[in-house]
Amino acid sequence: MARTLIVYHSVTGTARRVAELLHRLTQWPVLEVSDAHPCGDSMGAGQLPEYRLRGPDAGAFDRLVVITPVWIGELAPPLRSLLRDIFQASQAACAKQVSLICVVGLDGVASAAVEVARLVGRPLLPLLILPHDDVSDASCMGSLQTFAEAIRALDGACTATAP
Repeated sequence: MARTLIVYHSVTGTARRVAELLHRLTQWPVLEVSDAHPCGDSMGAGQLPEYRLRGPDAGAFDRLVVITPVWIGELAPPLRSLLRDIFQASQAACAKQVSLICVVGLDGVASAAVEVARLVGRPLLPLLILPHDDVSDASCMGSLQTFAEAIRALDGACTATAP
């Protein structure tokens, strides 16, 4: 069975809430990624800020479920830095699968998803888009349950076909 890690960055608490809800459904461990210098200017396009990690080592997991807010059509910069470091640092990372949950206010999901796929060098399966309001009132639980079931099905299919 593949080991799955929930990886998130949150400033306002919305992505954190999604991570907590998904953890409650699945019991998958959680890794929080924060900006090492939160008052710094890491919001610009393509920025790669230093980050801090709180949780297990991502290297020990087969699948990463990345939960990101979408800011001005972009992936949260601390997650961009982490994914770059993981997927450019070692050949072992090439075997990792990546799933993505985007928490959005209005738009910009497509460019954030394309950016994550480019950083990790593979398609994102599955991908879930959660409107901010659905997270606030927890009406996203059904979508999160379906997302988790899709990951389990994908991981089960990969395990069954492995030599």
